[in-house]
Amino acid sequence: MGLFRKFCSGESKTFRYVSDSSYWLYLVHLPLVIFGQGLLLRTDWPALVEFGVLLVATSAVLLVSYRYLVRYTPIGTLLNGRRGRERAVRSVPATVPTA
Repeated sequence: MGLFRKFCSGESKTFRYVSDSSYWLYLVHLPLVIFGQGLLLRTDWPALVEFGVLLVATSAVLLVSYRYLVRYTPIGTLLNGRRGRERAVRSVPATVPTA
């Protein structure tokens, strides 16, 4: 816990995004995992390989679905509260008055 606190205590857009998506991932992951297990049932892969494939595939589908179907929709508002889209901040170069 001390290492995590030392190296991950700063503000991170990635951690914030995963944190915002966590409730959606929790609610929707079970049907996807069951479906994925059904697809992998007939393979002869080692259990750890199947687990890794299922983990990566399910996480990818859930994060993409959160991004495009949930984040800025009424579902996202229901899960996480109102959220505004981040806008790129343009830096305006400072002008030096000439005499």
